[in-house]
Amino acid sequence: MVEGSENIPNVPAIFVCNHQSYWESIALTALIPDINVISKAEAQRIPVFGWGLKHAPMIFVHRERRGTNLRRVLREAKATLLEGRSVLIFPEGTRVQPGGRRTFQRGLEALYHSAGAPVVPIVHNAGLLWFDGFRTKKQGVVTLRYCSPIAPGRNPAVAMQELERFMNVEKDRLVAADRRCD
Repeated sequence: MVEGSENIPNVPAIFVCNHQSYWESIALTALIPDINVISKAEAQRIPVFGWGLKHAPMIFVHRERRGTNLRRVLREAKATLLEGRSVLIFPEGTRVQPGGRRTFQRGLEALYHSAGAPVVPIVHNAGLLWFDGFRTKKQGVVTLRYCSPIAPGRNPAVAMQELERFMNVEKDRLVAADRRCD
């Protein structure tokens, strides 16, 4: 179930999504046209899925290259936005189980500061149905919610701290609502 589609701006944006499963990595490339995804380079090694990543518009983060990643990612993301396309980032940096927490990576703050684009928070509960890699999936309905965008130009540190708190609250609401239906 998709909620909040009216929050998708008609200009290129930075979409920021929680990361619980492989579902959102696949679904968002279909739900958001013309998106360039920031992803860890290791994902290219996943059988079949990785082949698709190699042939999709992606900005890969090489974890072993800590010093050079940020500048390159910012440069490629800004170029993507200038081309009229949006960027998708999973700021937790890895999958986090429903109800879990992981501090957002600092690259999001730098991206917000340098890009001059709105940030659209996305929360979902796919991890309740599909958390363990590609192995185990449960039947059910995933809820994905696009939330109100954050306008560019705010204090990056403050805006991204508020974003992280907001997304954690919204993720918890989705999980709690789903568990009430059990």
